[in-house]
Amino acid sequence: MPDPDDDEGVEVTSRLTVASTSNSAEFDSGLHDFSEHIARVLSKIATNAGMSDTQVELVWASGESFVAAVQEALLESDGDARPFDAERLGGQVQAKNIPLATDGSLVRIVLDSTYASTGNPLTLFVVAHELVHPVLNRLAHQSGALADVEFPSLTPAEQARSIARGAADEYRADRVAAALLESTCTVTSAGGEPTPLDINDVLGDTYCLQFAEVLDSHVWPGWPNAVTAYRDHRLSLDGLLRRIVEDTDQTMTLLGHAQATTDEGGTDPLVDSGSHRGVSLYIADAWNSIMDAVHAWPIIPRASEAAQAFEGISEAGEAAILDMWAKLGLTFEIYPDRSYYAHVTDPQQ
Repeated sequence: MPDPDDDEGVEVTSRLTVASTSNSAEFDSGLHDFSEHIARVLSKIATNAGMSDTQVELVWASGESFVAAVQEALLESDGDARPFDAERLGGQVQAKNIPLATDGSLVRIVLDSTYASTGNPLTLFVVAHELVHPVLNRLAHQSGALADVEFPSLTPAEQARSIARGAADEYRADRVAAALLESTCTVTSAGGEPTPLDINDVLGDTYCLQFAEVLDSHVWPGWPNAVTAYRDHRLSLDGLLRRIVEDTDQTMTLLGHAQATTDEGGTDPLVDSGSHRGVSLYIADAWNSIMDAVHAWPIIPRASEAAQAFEGISEAGEAAILDMWAKLGLTFEIYPDRSYYAHVTDPQQ
C-alpha cells in the first residue's frame, strides 16, 4: 500500500472522518478514540493514494439492536427490505459496511458492541478492518472502476465478478488492518516485554479451521450433490443456483480472510486442506487466479491505477469462478438484456 511516510511534512488533504455513536451506557468510550486514531492514519494513506474526502458513521449496537441497525442502514442505502441475517458460513457477522452515497463518500459502519472493548484485540482488529473498506470503496468509485457495474448483480458473470471483488477487498482490508495494529498496539510477552500486536496473535488459525469445516459441510460433496439433486428433480434450478452462488460468495470471502493470515505468516488454508476434494476439484485453481490478480497491484492502489487494479480482479474472478462452476456442471449463455440460460450437466466428483 502507499507508504504514509512517503510525503512526510505534506499536509493531509484526504480526510477519512469518523463520527461514532452507541446505544449502550456501558460502551467502552476508548473505542471512539481508537477509531479516530486509525482514521487519521488512513487519511495519510488515502492522501498518497489520491482518494477524495470520505465520511464514516460508526454505529455500535448489540444483539438484536445490531441486526436492526444494519437493516435500517440497508433501507436507507438502497431500499433493500430483505431481512438481514448475521449468520455466515464459518461464523457470525460482527460488522457491516454500508455505503449511503453512491460515490462512496458517505458510509455507515454498524458494529456489534456485545463484546466490544479496547482490551479485546479482536475488537481493535475489526474496527481497523472496517475502516479500510471505505477507502477501498471510495477509490474504486473515484477511479471509475465501478461506473459500468450493475447493482445488484443478476447474471452469473456479474455475480462472479462481484464475488471476486468482495473476497479481494476482505483480504486487502485484513492486510492493512494487520499493519495498522502492528504499528499501533502492543502485547506483553511471557518475559514482560511489549511486542507489536500481530494478526496471528489475534486470529490464529481461526479462518483456516472455519474453511476446513465449510469444505466438509457445504463444498464437497455438498455442491455436486446439489447439482445431482436438480438433475434428479429434487431441487429447483433457482434453488440450485442460489445455493451455489451464495456458498461460493461466502466461501471465497472466508478464503480472503484466511489468505491474509497466511500472508502474515499463518497457516495456508489451501495447503492445509489441499487433499480435500473440494479444494483440488473446484476451489484451488479459482482462488489462485484471483489472488494472482490481487497481488499484481499494491494492496491500496493509487487512484491513477485503481481502475486497472479493480478491473483486473473482476476479469480474473469472472473467468476463474465461471470455470469453477463449469466443473460443477454449470455453464451459461448470457444475453445482452442480462437474461441468461443455464446448462446443467454431470459435475466433476
